[in-house]
Amino acid sequence: MAIITIASTKGGCGKTTTAINLAIEARQRGYSAAVVDADPQHHAFNWVMFHQGLTAEQAAANTVYTGQMDIDVVCKVTADSVSPQILSLAATHDIVLVDLQGSANQTMIFAFAASDLVIVPAQPSAFDIGGAELTIRSLRATERSMRLGRTIPERILLTRTPAMLRTRSGAATRSAFVDAGLAVMSTEFVERTAFRDQTFTGNAPTVADPNGNAAKNIAAIFGEVLSIISESGVAGAAAE
Repeated sequence: MAIITIASTKGGCGKTTTAINLAIEARQRGYSAAVVDADPQHHAFNWVMFHQGLTAEQAAANTVYTGQMDIDVVCKVTADSVSPQILSLAATHDIVLVDLQGSANQTMIFAFAASDLVIVPAQPSAFDIGGAELTIRSLRATERSMRLGRTIPERILLTRTPAMLRTRSGAATRSAFVDAGLAVMSTEFVERTAFRDQTFTGNAPTVADPNGNAAKNIAAIFGEVLSIISESGVAGAAAE
């Protein structure tokens, strides 16, 4: 079992796309997976509702939805409920992914406290660097204020990077994080048409084109996540 929170104080950096695709990749590999949609805009849940044909009445009647590849998605999350919801899902799922709002708030704090790993998506831009650094400062503050007695592993995931070339902004972004002593994932979430199309069709690259470059990209990210979880000593089915 592993609880992975996808967080950044900056919006638009790829949190929901990361959470959904990692959950689908987990199911492809035989893990049970759930997504906690703690963003008030409910992009993850709306994606499931739209592409799985749920009606508005069904959406209003429940808080847990089974979507593509039998992934449970929970919405209607508050600061008071986020921790119990995460822990309840963790008791019945191998991997729980938490998709947070793009701001620092109490929900973020309580989600951090329950996490085994925090992934901070960041696009190659100065704005995303600042948002990622603020997110990690919030994570360290959570450890101190809540007296967790442990350090929660975190990794920065560079997102929407070009597929065919290395850019100055990408190199500068990675260098800025490394110079600040922050851990950056080796694998980057590459900008590909398949991920944009996914928002319209609902077809995850992992399912629609398992041998395509987008699917291989998600598989590589997920594989690195599993390695981080294993190295951090998180027990359970998520460790290969």
